Amino acid sequence: MEVGQDAVEPDFQALEEALAKLPPKLGVPLRLKYMEGLPYDEVAGILGTGVSAAKMRVLRAKKMLAEALEP
Repeated sequence: MEVGQDAVEPDFQALEEALAKLPPKLGVPLRLKYMEGLPYDEVAGILGTGVSAAKMRVLRAKKMLAEALEP
């Protein structure tokens, strides 16, 4: 697939703003998982939760970001 001039550019400013609006309970696990690249067991250890709770927080954060970034 070739990317042309009509390709949608990612709006990094909107993403940063949406990330900043996440409550820490959701933003921290999302950052640990995707920005730091940690596995869920390490994320859970840092948060003091179980792995399933860490996964759920990341999932909720992703849903909130998707909603915030909808056009």
